[in-house]
Amino acid sequence: MGGLTRFDVLDDGAEGDGSTDDAAAIQATVRKVEDRGGGEIYLPYTGKPYQLAGSVTWNAPNCHYRFHFEPGAKLRGNFPGPLLRRDVNSPIGGVHEILNGCFEQAHPDGSGITAHSCVGLRIVNCQIMGGGQGGIGLETFNSQCATVDTCTIIGWSKVGLMAGNATTALNCDITGCKEGIRHQNLGLVVLGGRYEVNGIAIHLGMNERGEAFQSTGFKISGLSMESNDHGIYMLAAASGTVDGCAITNNTPDKHSGIFMHNAEEIGISAVGVSSGTHPFLDAGIFLNNPKHCSFGAIRINVASGKTWRLAEDMPSRGLFFAPSCNPMPT
Repeated sequence: MGGLTRFDVLDDGAEGDGSTDDAAAIQATVRKVEDRGGGEIYLPYTGKPYQLAGSVTWNAPNCHYRFHFEPGAKLRGNFPGPLLRRDVNSPIGGVHEILNGCFEQAHPDGSGITAHSCVGLRIVNCQIMGGGQGGIGLETFNSQCATVDTCTIIGWSKVGLMAGNATTALNCDITGCKEGIRHQNLGLVVLGGRYEVNGIAIHLGMNERGEAFQSTGFKISGLSMESNDHGIYMLAAASGTVDGCAITNNTPDKHSGIFMHNAEEIGISAVGVSSGTHPFLDAGIFLNNPKHCSFGAIRINVASGKTWRLAEDMPSRGLFFAPSCNPMPT
């Protein structure tokens, strides 16, 4: 794994027996890596979780951190705060990787990982589980150039992934969250993956405090989205594209496939929206207040209810509907 010195948490007294508080032992391993300026924090699979009663922190500057979990190894906690914590005011710099980990957090004010002040972050092949109780799965909103690759993020009562500048989510499974991804600021790429049974699967234009904060420069492509209250919800969004997505609903009382509120210069193409076994309460695509947006090769197939919903003055807002839209909005 690239020449980094490996430090085994078992050598520092971690038990991994599902009951002993291993936070201090794992923190001791992190300090060894920080003293060296880089290294691999290795968590072997022991058959039971590494139980934490408090956060493990990783805040040093210019350090190469690699948290490497043997497949099956798990951090578990039930406390307010994250299992792994890099603080908002940490020095920017270094290399940050989290590989193959499983994280379980059951506290409503708890979270899985806070990864702040990173410029360059990879989280790969991880399971970040809230069990319907944990608050936020993963926070990267104060970092840049973060990649979340082939991860499973399930069951968070607030947000699965709270994302900021230059964040990429590749082939992730995000299900059962109040909000799957919430994005603010510049640059979001979401490619592939499954987004099911969330309140809002992808929420564009809201910050971590619940305030409108524009999401600009995004690309959402190749997603399978089913039975979300809203598939893609644009509270404040500009200069982005949605293409090649399949959005369907097979659960009662869901509102829309795509909801566009304050959206400007957005292109939506090659998207299918289907009511499946249940109609959308609002519409397949709800155009509330978009400006200068284009729509092409849209197929909306709903058994009942509205296909499109438009405000009365919508034609004055510079919208373009290609003839390939099916059906055309009226």
